Amino acid sequence: LASPLRFFEQTPVGQVTNRFAGDTDSLDWSLPGAVAMFMDAVFVMMGSVGLLVVKVPPIIVAVAVLAVIYLRVQRRFNASATELKRLESMSKSPVFSLYSQTLDGLSTIRAAGMQGRMRQEMVHAVDDNTGTYLVWAHSNRWLGVRLDLLGGLLTLAAALAALHLRSYAEVGLLLIYAVTVTRTLAVSVRATAQMEVQFNAVERVAAYASLPPEPDAAALLPP
Repeated sequence: LASPLRFFEQTPVGQVTNRFAGDTDSLDWSLPGAVAMFMDAVFVMMGSVGLLVVKVPPIIVAVAVLAVIYLRVQRRFNASATELKRLESMSKSPVFSLYSQTLDGLSTIRAAGMQGRMRQEMVHAVDDNTGTYLVWAHSNRWLGVRLDLLGGLLTLAAALAALHLRSYAEVGLLLIYAVTVTRTLAVSVRATAQMEVQFNAVERVAAYASLPPEPDAAALLPP
């Protein structure tokens, strides 16, 4: 960062540290992983649905209905999960700030006998961050329960549609690919929600990247 000194005086050090720690980690690892998981699930699902439709054409109705329900569940989940993840990321900044301030003023804290106060403030900051993370994790469990329920309904529909098949091999193949469609639908929904959540990190890092630099530092920046 080549921002003016005024920016560093007004911005808590924990907020800057969080951009280069948690948000950068999301950009480097979580977001690319979610994109790769989504693309893999889409291609596997396309092949599995194609096989199911060829063997049992009426199954396309159940797949279409459940796909619509999957999308509605995903939208409802995203409405809260994105904001919860933003709160969880914001609650990390006080932890980083307090940790850095404690290290910088360690001798003063010991001389004034304020170890207990600083410990208590750190406990409160960590509790706030942990609380927001647990709420976000519980929202993921909410999504997981509903995805598992919809997956069971799709497998039941495939089993009922396979009653007219005379070959046990075809019935087994149909059920296996029905389970595959269920899994890939759930993975694609989770990956889409994860991508939207991780784009919070992109938004915050982009905001820092667009900060105006110092006039003298502008010449030092790469073209």
